[in-house]
Amino acid sequence: CYNSSVLIPNTININDQVMNVYLEKLLPRITLDEEDHTTFGSSAAADIAVLQALSKRIHFGKFIAEAKFQAETERYSTLIRNNDAEGIMDALTNLVVEEKVAKRVLLKASTYGQDIDGSTATDIGIGHCKVDPQVISDLYLDFVMPLTKQVQVAYLLQRLRHPSVSFVGPVGSVAHSAALTHFGPSTQRNFEATASINDVFANVVANKTAYGVVAFEDSQTGIGKDAQLLLISSGLHICAETVFECQFVLASSSVPPIADLTTVYMPALAEVGFGLLVERLWSSAKIVQVATVDEAARCAQRHPNTLAVTTASAASALGLHLVETPATSAINRPPPALSVRFLIVGRATGVPTGKDKSCLCLNVKHEVGGLLSALQVFKDHGVNMTCLESLQRSATSDFGFYVEVDGHRDDGHVTAALEALRATTQDVRFLGSFPIHHRP
Repeated sequence: CYNSSVLIPNTININDQVMNVYLEKLLPRITLDEEDHTTFGSSAAADIAVLQALSKRIHFGKFIAEAKFQAETERYSTLIRNNDAEGIMDALTNLVVEEKVAKRVLLKASTYGQDIDGSTATDIGIGHCKVDPQVISDLYLDFVMPLTKQVQVAYLLQRLRHPSVSFVGPVGSVAHSAALTHFGPSTQRNFEATASINDVFANVVANKTAYGVVAFEDSQTGIGKDAQLLLISSGLHICAETVFECQFVLASSSVPPIADLTTVYMPALAEVGFGLLVERLWSSAKIVQVATVDEAARCAQRHPNTLAVTTASAASALGLHLVETPATSAINRPPPALSVRFLIVGRATGVPTGKDKSCLCLNVKHEVGGLLSALQVFKDHGVNMTCLESLQRSATSDFGFYVEVDGHRDDGHVTAALEALRATTQDVRFLGSFPIHHRP
């Protein structure tokens, strides 16, 4: 995905967003809502060709970003070291040039996109184009160029060896694995481990890093209140989400089999799934609950003849041996992976892709039916709500409800709903719009 002689090594890839834009934003404007089974093959071939062309055009932005960095090294180096993603975006943006590009695309689509059907030259016009040229011009202006600049910002923030991504450490923690999943292994030189989730938010607020990776929700306990309140109070936005499947393993500093197992260190997240299994297999061992998987691994590293319920990455980082469970029956099989949703927090919000999610906080009026009035707004504007959760009021927060809805803030129906909400609630705070994570 890169030319090592020109670009720095990177794994930046937003093809999932390109696919969403193509399916949800472009196809409905250039195709008929009907089915013709005789064209499935040719349609699929055309889809692949268009998707490849869009992807190449958007990811080619890495070369443009490198050229701009080389031309104005001092300017971009300052922005990069300050983790100023918004400043980098402003430096990359030239609205006059973008308008010229859009007009040139319109002209080319009008010229080369004509459907020649035997008409005389004087009869040929936009009405004879296979696709409305304005649709192609809008595609470039509203999606191709914004997504290209998104790739460029991501590339430039990796361009120098400096911290740009915070996570709750150490290396091998679940948050570290989630950061690798989202940003890619080539960005590890830009990672900065912190001691707590508070430090992650503080780093991003202070521009010590551009992004923070925050565990927000898991399939066992739901949304974490600490992360939720920090998100609301920080003033940051959600830029993206990623779902990490946390597969627990058993590990020890002693080489298996362990003769005299004395203690099993169990992180809180694994207790429901692994507690009963450990009690069945090692009933005489003492179970000690710890906060995280990396803490469990560190305890097992320090104490021989003990076992940690941890992750493969945490065990590998500390040189622990994996221990297989004596699965003599189905009842002894390890439980399924724990699904953890991580939010990527920062200051920017990306362009709508057609498969997005928006988060906000509502403070409804203190009157009978206040919440119902707010919910009716979503229904009236065709906005699907996927999450509604009450918030504990405190001295620093008056917001009563946390809400997640389908759609991007810039989508027409979502924009209209947010405006209408301001008239029916005491306050609305926007927390971010971002592409919905889809498991591969």
